[in-house]
Amino acid sequence: MIRDLPPVTLSSAGMAAAEDRPDVRVLDFALADLSTSLLLLGHPVEDSPARLLDEEPLTWLRLHSLDSGIWPGDDDFARLLNAGVAGMTLPSLPSTPELIAFLVRATSFGLPLEWGGPVGDLPCRLLFHLTPPAHGDDSARKWRAAHRYGLCYWRRGPAFAAVQDLRSDPGAHYVIHEPALLDLFHRLADPLDTRTLTDADRASLDELLDAELAVQLDHIAVGLAYRLRRWPTPVIDF
Repeated sequence: MIRDLPPVTLSSAGMAAAEDRPDVRVLDFALADLSTSLLLLGHPVEDSPARLLDEEPLTWLRLHSLDSGIWPGDDDFARLLNAGVAGMTLPSLPSTPELIAFLVRATSFGLPLEWGGPVGDLPCRLLFHLTPPAHGDDSARKWRAAHRYGLCYWRRGPAFAAVQDLRSDPGAHYVIHEPALLDLFHRLADPLDTRTLTDADRASLDELLDAELAVQLDHIAVGLAYRLRRWPTPVIDF
């Protein structure tokens, strides 16, 4: 079914316009409420985010309480899309590893995200493939100019991951099939404390860092490639 509706734009003006549209509502949501883990911990079903979001066809979320430490995972993003979430706004910048992991998932699921601010301290050269900041400093402007879809993604195979990296010329293609390396590659979907790694995991991380498929910030590492879930035209699911 195709809804004949104008898009919700990723801007303050778009947010204001969305608030006046009968087909879209804007909700303020605590970050922790996006995680289904709260439902498993006894969060009242009648007050759950899923119940709230099911009541309207399209919803835009303004997130707050970003220091809760509970960030949404893949299942949470899928649930938000199924519940009719049209996009989200991050009003402030969380810590860099959490921000990167959040951007990777938002880009992977194709969920529009409005965020911005000074990003000069981020490893921007490695992040141009992710949803760019809508506003900010000169580094944010360069990020927006360099961004395009499909610069660094991976696809799932039977016991392997195929990674395409076009962030710089001539580009690179990797097939990750070694069990230990593949396991760490998937674990890096969330920020990982490198002080807890075994020697074997450390060797795997060094390999991913050398390939620039992960980044380490102090003692926290996080993956960079996003899973390609749909082709740019909606005909193939991976």
